[in-house]
Amino acid sequence: MMTDELESFINNTKHIILDSELLILILAGLCDKGFIKQIKSTKKFSEENYEKLSSILSKFKIIMTTSHILAEFSNLNRDTHTKKDNNYYRKELFEKFKELLQDEYLQEELIDITELTEDRSFNRLGVADIGIKKISKNKDYGVITADLNLYLDLLNSEINCINFSHFME
Repeated sequence: MMTDELESFINNTKHIILDSELLILILAGLCDKGFIKQIKSTKKFSEENYEKLSSILSKFKIIMTTSHILAEFSNLNRDTHTKKDNNYYRKELFEKFKELLQDEYLQEELIDITELTEDRSFNRLGVADIGIKKISKNKDYGVITADLNLYLDLLNSEINCINFSHFME
């Protein structure tokens, strides 16, 4: 069932931007839903959360990202819950990531670092989140995040966004 908030978000969004955690959640679920609980940054999510996010993303043709989100993805992807399989999970996630890039479902938008550092929220949010904020100022973009600080900053900036935590069971 779709809430009014979600329906409005979908209707007002052409391309999606995911925060790093949700990008990893999607990649983990696409590889093997069992990965979700094995990766530190996604273990708070469930398979149902993955299914919900996947359902939302099915409404869109493109996920937008930045090099800063991708760097954070790489860093967050380093640690699994079980160290013995760390290389296996990393390899699988990177393979799925490359596949999405080749299919042009995941597209990168470049942002000048000086533009990022000029934002008043830079010290509080960090590079990746300010990058999300900057590219989402394009009115065709919508942000899905599980990060409350980013969500509140985006709302205050009147940027089209939803807090994925509102849809978690």
